[in-house]
Formats: sequence, structure tokens, C-alpha cells
Amino acid sequence: MQADELLRELMKNAGLNAADFSRASNMAESVVSRTLSGKTVPTLNKVDAAARTLGYELTLSPWSVRLFA
Repeated sequence: MQADELLRELMKNAGLNAADFSRASNMAESVVSRTLSGKTVPTLNKVDAAARTLGYELTLSPWSVRLFA
């Protein structure tokens, strides 16, 4: 999932538009706008902090893909 998709999903689940999401997540509105337009990719720390502020947690899990034959 790309950063813009993740922010859109967080916004949708929280019922927030970009301006409200910016205020609620303490992420600058310009960063939210540039991320949603694909012009920038925020650091993982920023996305994680925004998600946590809205009650979500980012997790990594392994794929069930064989890397070596």
C-alpha cells in the first residue's frame, strides 16, 4: 500500500476530509495535500504517528511468498 492510499484509508475510516485529517493527526496540511497528490512520500514515522493519533497501529507481517526456489 502506498502512502497516499494509506492516508486515504485513514481519512475514510475516520470520516475526515484532508483539512480535518491534518488537524487531527498533527500532520501539516501541505504534507497531506502533497501526499494525496503523489508529489511526496512522508516518512514512516510521520505516517505511523498520524495513524496512532487516530487510533490505528501500523504493523508489518511476512508475506507467504517463497523467495528462494
